[in-house]
Amino acid sequence: QKLKGEVKTGGQHKQKVFINVTLEGLKIIDMVSMVVQHTHPVHQISFISRDVTDSRAFGYIFGPGDNTHKFFAIKTANAAENLVLALRDLFQTVYEMKKKEVEDAKAQVAGDGENVDTSLQTPANGEGEEGQ
Repeated sequence: QKLKGEVKTGGQHKQKVFINVTLEGLKIIDMVSMVVQHTHPVHQISFISRDVTDSRAFGYIFGPGDNTHKFFAIKTANAAENLVLALRDLFQTVYEMKKKEVEDAKAQVAGDGENVDTSLQTPANGEGEEGQ
């Protein structure tokens, strides 16, 4: 609430942006120039929340990987509910994809031990090619 008040009293103009949501993450694009202002990969977004006092506002925390974090506050033209739900679904989808990737990798490692190449093994009776 304190930060919200500071923005209001500071007279900062709100930049009009598009939010592009893909499996890779979010892109914030300036509506006028169409220049990408920010690109935030999903794995670097740590928290997202709607503003309980304004149905058109939400925010998220982005950590670029250098032990810092930045809060991004977005106010939408309409209710933010659909965008927040889309982001929730995005995080769930990416989580499920990553989980499957890890499970597949584990299965691959476990499967490698079972598929042993027998062409280089010695016969069980101890004889090599000479004894045949």
